[in-house]
Amino acid sequence: MLETSGRHCILDVSGNAIRRLQSIANIYPIAVFVKPQTPHQIMEWDHSINEDDAHTIYQRCQRTEQNFGDLFTAVVSGQTFEDLFRLVLNVIAKQSRSHAWVPSRAQIF
Repeated sequence: MLETSGRHCILDVSGNAIRRLQSIANIYPIAVFVKPQTPHQIMEWDHSINEDDAHTIYQRCQRTEQNFGDLFTAVVSGQTFEDLFRLVLNVIAKQSRSHAWVPSRAQIF
């Protein structure tokens, strides 16, 4: 199984999916939001995106952070893909070795 192999599965999911995992399935994933620094950076990441679309995507990213920021384990930004990769790996490593506190309906005496 993946959980015993020491590996992690990276998925691209919505904030609503994270909320459902937490509230319905009681699964608390390591949720890393990769935030572009500027609309121009989005155009650098994907050369097929024009300036108007980059601004639209950037605004959507800002709304996503506002609406679902409480669900994210971390928000990372970087200049290059290498920076982002390193930051995401650091978050995963840190979260993998720490204890996780999750809500429970069990009574504590």
